[in-house]
Amino acid sequence: MAKYDVSQLTPTIDAIIRVSDMNVLSMRRLRLVLSAIVNTNLSGEKDELHKLVLERIQLMQQQEKKQKSKVDRNSEKFKRELDKENLIMAQRLNPGWGKKGLVGHVKKRAKPDANKNRGAKKLYKLHPILAEFMNKDVSDRFEITKEVWRYIKDKNLQNPANRREIIADSKLAKVFKERFDMFFIAKKMGDYLIPLEEDGERVSDEDEQEEAIDEDDDDDEDQDQEEEEEEEEDENFGEHIAEQIEADMKNPTGEAIVKSEFK
Repeated sequence: MAKYDVSQLTPTIDAIIRVSDMNVLSMRRLRLVLSAIVNTNLSGEKDELHKLVLERIQLMQQQEKKQKSKVDRNSEKFKRELDKENLIMAQRLNPGWGKKGLVGHVKKRAKPDANKNRGAKKLYKLHPILAEFMNKDVSDRFEITKEVWRYIKDKNLQNPANRREIIADSKLAKVFKERFDMFFIAKKMGDYLIPLEEDGERVSDEDEQEEAIDEDDDDDEDQDQEEEEEEEEDENFGEHIAEQIEADMKNPTGEAIVKSEFK
């Protein structure tokens, strides 16, 4: 089957970026929305879409920068804005971080035991490479992500031409690589995390096997419920984005310019 020419989606991608909250727009959701719009499964074009989206974001940032007045990089205002942006990135890139800000009603899952070690605050034993960077042996995903972004900001490692690209120094390159984008942080982090029991001890192979047998049914139920929630969220999100894109791309007479793409 011939691959889909993702360059045809450039106007639609631009429209999605304009009407979307970048704090909740992930590459997966963007791909699902585009697949629904063109009625084609775009799973085989993940890499091409990823590259194109980053290029469009970078171009739009450059255009916005030209339109806005220059900000003094030494001013307190700039520092506050940079801190806020980096915190948002840390929250957004951290897997398991709450799905806040999604448009539409989403059914809420029953709250788990408050003492249970799970989610963004779940503790992990760190691989020696990450432990050396963090200067600690145990931490959670959110704290790690926040520390990585603090380090990037303090060392001024963001590419000035594309602040979503990181140019690592020797210390950060040991953990990730010399150049990477913001989506790579959460993806690579999982390679360095070793699960712990709730009391902070590492789970042994024997305990893992016993727990896998005892909790298999519960895990299946949890996974089914999570998948149902994600499907509902994606459906709500996709419907909302499609509506906003169509409204955004209408001409003054009310006729959709690219109506055929959405119907």
